[in-house]
Amino acid sequence: MTEDEYIQCNGCNRLVKSAGFGNPNAPDNGWHLPVKILGYYGGFTDDILNVKETIWDSALAICHDCVVKMLSALPNKDIVDKGGHPCTDEKPCCDWAWKTVDHVVYYSINGKWEPASGQPGIDQFPE
Repeated sequence: MTEDEYIQCNGCNRLVKSAGFGNPNAPDNGWHLPVKILGYYGGFTDDILNVKETIWDSALAICHDCVVKMLSALPNKDIVDKGGHPCTDEKPCCDWAWKTVDHVVYYSINGKWEPASGQPGIDQFPE
């Protein structure tokens, strides 16, 4: 890999792999948060854009591990649905991972891979 395929996480400052897919500023299995759209008048951040900037000019690149730390700190961490990103590891990388085995979708439940509900067209890929 070349150096330009990595970006720096704004949470931990580590260099992490870029997601690519036309957005080289987004971390792989992380978040690319445009701070301006999170705000509102009188909020933590204001959503008023300077005439010369876009919503992505002040975006944060947050790596997978920092996203997990952020979500785990929330009392209602289930606000983000299960199956947020793919993981091909033997053990799930986090509570929001999913993978497929033999066309069946598995979600990370309590640190283990568990088959989804099995509803064809929703949680299963066609044979």
